[in-house]
Amino acid sequence: MLTRARLVVAISVVLTLAAGVLIGRVAGGGAPSAVGSPPVGVSSESGSLRPTRASSSPRELSPDPSLPRDGAVHVSRALTLHTSARSVQTTIPLTGVTRFDFSGKIHMQVVLAHDIVDGAGRKYSMGELHASGSRIRVTGSDLDPSLGAVVIKPSEVLVTAGSENRIDARGSMRLSGATFTLTEGGSTRTLRGPVTVGGFSSALDLAEPTDSESTLRWTNAPTSLKLVSTRRSRFSWAGSGSIRTAQGRVSGTYGGFEGRDVDIVVRRRSGRVVADGTASYFQVYKDGRPVFRATGRVDLKVKPQPARRGESGSFAWAPTASGDVDMCIMRIRAGSSDGRWVNLALLPLPQMFGGERHADVGGDTRTLRYEEPFFFAPGTQPIDSVIQGGTGDERTITFAVPADARRGTHTIVLVLEGNFPTIRFRARVRIT
Repeated sequence: MLTRARLVVAISVVLTLAAGVLIGRVAGGGAPSAVGSPPVGVSSESGSLRPTRASSSPRELSPDPSLPRDGAVHVSRALTLHTSARSVQTTIPLTGVTRFDFSGKIHMQVVLAHDIVDGAGRKYSMGELHASGSRIRVTGSDLDPSLGAVVIKPSEVLVTAGSENRIDARGSMRLSGATFTLTEGGSTRTLRGPVTVGGFSSALDLAEPTDSESTLRWTNAPTSLKLVSTRRSRFSWAGSGSIRTAQGRVSGTYGGFEGRDVDIVVRRRSGRVVADGTASYFQVYKDGRPVFRATGRVDLKVKPQPARRGESGSFAWAPTASGDVDMCIMRIRAGSSDGRWVNLALLPLPQMFGGERHADVGGDTRTLRYEEPFFFAPGTQPIDSVIQGGTGDERTITFAVPADARRGTHTIVLVLEGNFPTIRFRARVRIT
């Protein structure tokens, strides 16, 4: 006969052993891969997923060997940055700047200028203000610059003068040093500088829409710049730098990240650019290539309709990043002879080389068709190579059926390669 105490001990031992077996089964079942670990392979065919072997191609996309393989489900995406570089490049907004002195090819505009006052004190209610010349000074107490890709070097700071790059002012903005013209009511007049643009808000475009991008020197840039933003931004270096995450350390001559919640201080010192700070990453790059593995699929959103020989057809698909980190598509190739019918181009990965000139990484669709723009025909428009975590990029994809194609059902197979297990996408089309 078991005493009550012995019975309680026996039951406890049995429960402990059962819990151990259950935990062992869960652990052996393959917990979801974490950021920085190669996930279980997936393959997408007509929108469905099925397990497959993780691809080893391209080999250079395997995670950095210095990064540990963490099997946890939730992994911190915080990073710590340090550089001592030749240059850095960033799209992170600048804060605390009240004056910009630019030199270079100045061709700027304020499309909806209002409450304008010129250097002679003459006032104008509204118009389109243009500035041209070789230099300009922009002053304001509450400036919010979106300067695009800013390159910071020890001796200079360069700004891309693109039509999408601008300086917003929540209050008045004072412009001087350039030649100013104002267009209002169909007439154009030259204004004496300096010119003040008032009102509650205004925006100075750093280039006009018809201009190609050029580079401006920010001649009064401070030696120390504060970069703070909650928006998605990029940062990269050329020279020496490192990024530390919960999964390990990434370092090298070229590196960078795309992320948010950025708080970085950049200091220009003799011969070096020193940057220190923190951020939350969506992807980390080394030598222009993504470090962390992603999971993804390609969903078939609209099936191809029957097509005739010698004519065109289409389908809609959506490459989708199913995990938290960015899915980086580096190559799309035909996986069947019918796959070569597809018109498709792919943007290269973002430049992560600290502003130095470097060959593009990715963007490989050499086995697929490409149509050059012709008059009003736009040609083959490249699709995005970076799919943000938890999102998809739905696109209509066209294909050209050869005049001698066999009648019947054909299978278009496209193979997507990148920082994720290889995806084989299939779409079936009937040719009449």
